[in-house]
Amino acid sequence: MGYTSTPYDDVGHTLLLLAEYRHICDRLNDMMESGEMDAYTKQSILDMGKKVVRSLAHDSKSVREGVEKIMGGKILDYPAKRILNKGKAEGRAEGRDMTSIELIKNLMLAMHLDVDAAMNALKIPEDKRAQYREVLMAK
Repeated sequence: MGYTSTPYDDVGHTLLLLAEYRHICDRLNDMMESGEMDAYTKQSILDMGKKVVRSLAHDSKSVREGVEKIMGGKILDYPAKRILNKGKAEGRAEGRDMTSIELIKNLMLAMHLDVDAAMNALKIPEDKRAQYREVLMAK
């Protein structure tokens, strides 16, 4: 079977396509910075865009490499890492809170202490006491 020319074989078309993807990336960055979009949504759109390009330009290495360069690297990694790190930090904080609440409850039951005495014994910070008290009273 013979070789069929595609618009992506032409350097001019390739440059136009890459410029369009650069514009998309810039617009997504602007939307994320303005709060119109979160980093996760931006990441998802960029990932889908990369899949489309891989499919459309599977025969054009220069197009794939150009789009990967624009949409890859720091543009993708930084928001994804920020989302991951934020989730980890939130999970650790929630885990610490749940552990503290369980320790307070256990001290109250085992030592027959009231909420404040149990929190004092565990040296619970003042800024957490109202939150923990509310959770304990709701149970």
